Amino acid sequence: MDKQPGRVAVITGAASGIGRGLAEHAAAQGLRLLLSDVDGARLEALCVELRAAGTEVFAVVADVGDPLQVDGLRDAALAHFGGVDLLFNNAGVMQTGLCWEVDAAQWQRMLNVNLNGVLNGIRSFVPLLLKQGRPAQVINTASLAGLLSSPLMGPYNVSKQAVVALSETLHYELQMLGAPVAVSVLCPGPVASEIMASNQAREGASSQLDALLDSGIRAGMAPRELAEHLLRNEAGWTPERIGTAMRGGRETFVRLKERRPVMITYITAWVDGEVVDVLFLGAGYRAYVRVGDETIMADHRAPLARGPARVIVPLAKIFAFDHPPQGGGKGQLG
Repeated sequence: MDKQPGRVAVITGAASGIGRGLAEHAAAQGLRLLLSDVDGARLEALCVELRAAGTEVFAVVADVGDPLQVDGLRDAALAHFGGVDLLFNNAGVMQTGLCWEVDAAQWQRMLNVNLNGVLNGIRSFVPLLLKQGRPAQVINTASLAGLLSSPLMGPYNVSKQAVVALSETLHYELQMLGAPVAVSVLCPGPVASEIMASNQAREGASSQLDALLDSGIRAGMAPRELAEHLLRNEAGWTPERIGTAMRGGRETFVRLKERRPVMITYITAWVDGEVVDVLFLGAGYRAYVRVGDETIMADHRAPLARGPARVIVPLAKIFAFDHPPQGGGKGQLG
């Protein structure tokens, strides 16, 4: 039972990027927060800001790749708030380079943070959420790289696609148990952050890509804006509500495979710019589009010619695993 009124959110990787955006918006919605990051100084600075605005927040410096430290997050949530309603497994790092040139330690680092960080969160918190016996939500941060493989991003692709698979598996396991715990996986496109600062790539084949990625990411959607889209409907946190809370995009139910219904929500925008480079990705093409002094990424099934162009940019996707309403189609999404 909560010790005080107000739901509780646990957010990893909270000191910057998407995690900070989630923390700021959740605080504005009146949630109590347990925030975690490996950067203790930036984490504490954020907590000072949030406390000054009246938010009840507790910080824990932790490496999500260490299961014992994630157990410590769970214990802190119980000690300070008495329970958890929302778990955001969000912490992540970047690694670029040719698959065979990324060394074993760099591969292991990516898997420890991006995949094991999510798995450790699930292992530590899901038993608690089940024991509580009340509605709760697990939201795992993946990436568009969880849906589409790009060259020179092997470790990142592998870790994020594993997060999508793990999230879907968790959904079906909880559904099988009839548990009141819902699961979603966030697959955003470029979101303004400093994730490229965590890249340990050496000079080489990925250098040009690194520069494009850094520029595109820094020019991406504001983290707070993404958080507002994700958490706009504060009346409930079910996958359906998360999906229908989205605005400015198209919403539909699709079946990726038979008996595998998934709700995909897109946030898209048209941009005018100049296509400066195009990569073939096997199933489609990734264009790097110069807009003013910034470069953004746009994925298309058809190739784009270099030069002036108007392209649709997917700002984010949210996969909310749930069965569509009776009758299928767009149901209540309108």
